[in-house]
Amino acid sequence: MSLSGLFSLALVLLGAQVIESGDAAGSVAAEPSVSTWRPTVVAYHAPIYPAGPMSRGLEGACTVLLRVDQAGLAVIETVSCSDAGFETATREAVARWRFTPFPGPEPLSERFQQPVTFRLE
Repeated sequence: MSLSGLFSLALVLLGAQVIESGDAAGSVAAEPSVSTWRPTVVAYHAPIYPAGPMSRGLEGACTVLLRVDQAGLAVIETVSCSDAGFETATREAVARWRFTPFPGPEPLSERFQQPVTFRLE
């Protein structure tokens, strides 16, 4: 069993990057507009499996409610976990995630839910 464990994470948050029409080989990412923008993960860091839950053979999951700011940083609203032992590892990992920056002049008010699953190998 490794310290990192296995993590299941959906990296697409409620949508995908907007792509201009064209064939797959020649497709070019469109400049996102405020109305069509959806966050796309550009840097992902898996959480480290916490020692307490690992020593108890505990698997679990957290749900992170977050926003993405104009710099592409995750702004964590809430973290809800099946066991409190997973919360710190989840918060530390999500704080290191980077997304495509929000193109608007004001902070994005829309929130996204992101699951983080902890599974032992």
